[in-house]
Amino acid sequence: MKKIRIIFLIPLFLSACVSPRYIAIETLQPSKFTFEGDKDNIAICAKQNILSESISSNESAKNIQPDSMIRNILYSVQELLEDVYGYENTRFRTFLLKAGEQPPNYNNFDMVLEMDVLQINCSYYAQEYSYYDWEAYLQAQYATRWSIRNSSGEQINAFNDQNMIVWNSGLFPTKSEAVENLPRMKDAWWDLGIESAKKYVAYIAPQWSVDGRTIYMINRFPEQSMLAYTAMKEDDFQQARYIWDTMLASCRNFGQKEIKSRINHNLAVVCEFQNKLEEAIDWAQKSLDVKRQYTTIIYLNVLKRRETDMIILDRQTKRQ
Repeated sequence: MKKIRIIFLIPLFLSACVSPRYIAIETLQPSKFTFEGDKDNIAICAKQNILSESISSNESAKNIQPDSMIRNILYSVQELLEDVYGYENTRFRTFLLKAGEQPPNYNNFDMVLEMDVLQINCSYYAQEYSYYDWEAYLQAQYATRWSIRNSSGEQINAFNDQNMIVWNSGLFPTKSEAVENLPRMKDAWWDLGIESAKKYVAYIAPQWSVDGRTIYMINRFPEQSMLAYTAMKEDDFQQARYIWDTMLASCRNFGQKEIKSRINHNLAVVCEFQNKLEEAIDWAQKSLDVKRQYTTIIYLNVLKRRETDMIILDRQTKRQ
């Protein structure tokens, strides 16, 4: 349930003891909504006429096909869910319901996602800064509402979302040139549809998030530190742990609390990368017991929060 990706490293400062670097870790974050139980069959649906008012009230959007726009959102939700941890084996079906047509039979699905509101408004406007400087804008905003129903047809959750995107043309000598440099209205609507799908999937399904972890290069052991860091970059966590364990054993007679505290911190990090959260928490606490470091205090809180998140994720990704 964990991915790791190295992004970059930056030496922050040098001292007689340590110089920290960053290593990136990708972790799965729980969604705001928890749907427990099977997710083998999911329906994603919307009514065909939910965009009619937005189309008819917007002169610049008359050439946009409502069916195409709605399908874009439904299929975007499906494609995004297919990439989410816990939904790899889910079978999806999308439905664009005609006027008077009933939603799919709820008994055939573990979960039904219904988009029952979709409103979009786009408008162009331009501003003159001087006689030779015009800048045009396309302002596009949307509002959606989704319902989640279980196999009994009972609504178990609702999600309301609204957002606005503004494109600017840059400066041009004439108003017409500035407007010409803006996206087409159809493209703006398409982008808004994908954006709304992303926000909805982020609400109902776990998402990957990239964060940084501090690794301390111990200047008393420069070669060993670089070997351990290189091992981390190459995903050889067992080797990195062996080096830091050996380093810790070698420095026990030095009586330098800061070095021991930082090595313990590094051992906490490698345990997290091995997905051993409980052991990582133990090492972080040992680091603080030796000497309290602000970075490790923050990191220990991160680890404890991840431990809580894992309990939630087990419920969100579990298939009964």
